Amino acid sequence: MLTAGHCTNTSGSDWSKSDAAYIGYTTGHNVADRNDFGLIRACNPNVTYYGNGEAANGDSQDISYSRDSKVNETACAAGYRSKYACGTILYRNQTINCSDGTTVSGMVVARICRNSGDSGGPLLAGDAALGLLSGDNSASCQSFYQRVNAALAWYGMEVS
Repeated sequence: MLTAGHCTNTSGSDWSKSDAAYIGYTTGHNVADRNDFGLIRACNPNVTYYGNGEAANGDSQDISYSRDSKVNETACAAGYRSKYACGTILYRNQTINCSDGTTVSGMVVARICRNSGDSGGPLLAGDAALGLLSGDNSASCQSFYQRVNAALAWYGMEVS
């Protein structure tokens, strides 16, 4: 599964669900080259994996494909802390200077309020995956997303 690279910066790190069930381990991350995405190998046969995201009512929304976002379209995001919210895509292909001194480029900027702890959460439009949360500016209620297609291409993967 894909998530933010700044969350997977230690190869081999273990990942678990909120109920402590083991999911798998970090197999890759790219926070260099001005990117922010990482890959977790899900390998516990006792945990069921779905290709979905959180829907407005808390149910699962099936994700059947990925695509790039469009300026002014409505998109929705799910996060561990901020839960589910929708907003508008403001910009594409933006360079973001992060508070830790790193710079990421090619980012999507959305007017969706997110909180610390939501990193790696999905940006969705219906059943399409658009991005992975990299960071936010809570003062302006803007969130910054790595394009999911860039991450998928890096690892030679696709949504199926």
